Amino acid sequence: MGRKALPLPGEARQDLWIIQDLAQRIGCKWDYKHVSEVFTEMASMMPALDNISWERVEREYHVTYPTDGPDIPGRDVVFDKGIPRPNGLAKLVATKYTAPDEVPDGEYPFILTTGRQLEHWHTGAIDAQSKRARCAGAGPVAGLSRGTLARLGIKPGDPVRVSTRRGVVELSARQTRRCRTASCSSRSPMWRRRPISSPIQSSIRSARSLSSSSAPPRSRRSIR
Repeated sequence: MGRKALPLPGEARQDLWIIQDLAQRIGCKWDYKHVSEVFTEMASMMPALDNISWERVEREYHVTYPTDGPDIPGRDVVFDKGIPRPNGLAKLVATKYTAPDEVPDGEYPFILTTGRQLEHWHTGAIDAQSKRARCAGAGPVAGLSRGTLARLGIKPGDPVRVSTRRGVVELSARQTRRCRTASCSSRSPMWRRRPISSPIQSSIRSARSLSSSSAPPRSRRSIR
């Protein structure tokens, strides 16, 4: 639904073209001429999109859902009038705690988590291709608490080596309040397509390669 900013490079194709081509190859008779047809079909099956037409999206550029009328601004809170269930209340289901496959020990005393960073979109798959964006934002970092930095004699900006049972990566230390004393948060965009100017960045591998690929038994989704 984004507006095209630049011509498609090389043999690149829009998402709708790619998805529709794959669908046709597996036997689905998809023949959407424009993304508006997909949106209209979605809106016909999603009550959350009531009163939001493709024409309105084009006219207003963005519309917050849900909205109570075709010309009424969307509500600030999604479920301010209740959850779409018979009694209007959410259904909470208790679950049993499942311990992670790996826990801190004497050899690996920290909990490593991976995540996003403020300066870049998602994993850097889009903006990391821009030299200006790379220079303006921070590179791959390892977030550590103030107490951990002090205990290990590390200063913010110092190169640190993060090791797990799967490998080693060198990152720049960053002080953060998001981590507790025994945890390390790695925000390392996956820059692989082009070389990076920084010696540290050009020699590292994605921090995701250090995390476990095991998935919870119920969701079957890895959180690495």
